[in-house]
Amino acid sequence: MEPKTKPKTDRKRHKITDGQRAALRQYYNLQKASGGATDLKTIVRWFENTYQFRIDISQASRYLGPRFQHLNTGVLRPDSSKNRASKWPLLEEALFTWEQRA
Repeated sequence: MEPKTKPKTDRKRHKITDGQRAALRQYYNLQKASGGATDLKTIVRWFENTYQFRIDISQASRYLGPRFQHLNTGVLRPDSSKNRASKWPLLEEALFTWEQRA
């Protein structure tokens, strides 16, 4: 017997950037302020229509939580998908600047 649904491993994986997370939070906050639909299914559907790939409801819930609250004030690197503390901030800033010029 073959399974009726595709296993999760057959789905294409996408990295979600900070810019996309910030847009998701902004959309949610605008909907909440205007009295629009704020249920997670609607938020996930909006994300899928905007970025052409699906996220799970659990991912949307996590991105709307307090861990990603820093994205409400602005995104330093919108193409970044991870935020981590730098061990050598001056070196990383110099390398980032050099990479942007190249």
